[in-house]
Amino acid sequence: MSKHLKEYNSDKLKLYGEITKKAIELSKIQNKYKGLNKEIIICRNIIFNLKKEKSEIINKSNEEIKKFLIEKSQIDKLKEENERISNLYDKQTKELINVSVEKEILASQNSKLKLDILQAQKTMLFKSMQASRAFTYQRN
Repeated sequence: MSKHLKEYNSDKLKLYGEITKKAIELSKIQNKYKGLNKEIIICRNIIFNLKKEKSEIINKSNEEIKKFLIEKSQIDKLKEENERISNLYDKQTKELINVSVEKEILASQNSKLKLDILQAQKTMLFKSMQASRAFTYQRN
């Protein structure tokens, strides 16, 4: 009886340790997931502002060309600014894609960890039931 109880307690402690470890990993992933969500929101806001800024610059440059026939150097400056904003927009878009991919990976890991925890809980319940049966059997 004592041997089975010790084995049960040992198995139970091991499973508890595994569940605790998985729960800590899950918590870390959830925190990272929250951080990535914040980064996605920031990136989306930056992209929105860059699109708006790009549109404003393009509209302004077109108006100036129509109204005043801007000198060549001024046109070049506006084109450079437009290119800079386009490059920033492209960079932010790539970063958003990377963050979205990372988010999907974390979501997948999160699901796997949840399944691992459920499996560990099922195993612990099964071991508990076995120990209870063994204890009842020994008493009889």
